Amino acid sequence: MAIPPFNEKGLLPEGIYQCTLEEAQERFATSEHRANLWNQLIQVIGIMKEAELSGALLIDGSYVTDKVIPRDIEVVLDVRTEFPEKIGKALIFFSNFHNRLKTDLGIDWYPNLPGGNDFSAFFQYTRTTEKTPAGTKKGILRIESWN
Repeated sequence: MAIPPFNEKGLLPEGIYQCTLEEAQERFATSEHRANLWNQLIQVIGIMKEAELSGALLIDGSYVTDKVIPRDIEVVLDVRTEFPEKIGKALIFFSNFHNRLKTDLGIDWYPNLPGGNDFSAFFQYTRTTEKTPAGTKKGILRIESWN
C-alpha cells in the first residue's frame, strides 16, 4: 500500500501504512533537517541489527507529519509475535539504549510487547497541537523488512 498524501491537518489519514525503508525515506527525508533525522534512524537500525533484534518497525512522531522541522522520530519494534529470546533482547535493548537514542539521536524507541501497551494503537492518536485536539486519529508507517 502506498503512503497516502497528508490530510488537511498535516497528518497521514487514519491507518497503518505498510512500506519499505526506501519508500519512507523517499517520502519523508525531503530536507536537510529531515535527512539528518533519517540518517539517525538508520544509525539506530544498525544498532538494532548488532543487538540481533527482529520484528516489524512502526514509525511515527512529528517526522511522519507535514512539519517543516520535525522534532523526532518515534519507533516501535513490534515483538508481540517473536520468540521469548527475541522479546528478552528487545527489553534489554530498551533498558540499555532508550535514553541514549532519544537524547543523542532524536529517536524515541519502544518495544511493543505481548500483553503490554499496544503502541501501534497509542501512536495513532495525536496530542493537542495547533492543528489538532488530543485524540485525533492519524496514520503511522509499518516496515516489515529492515534487517
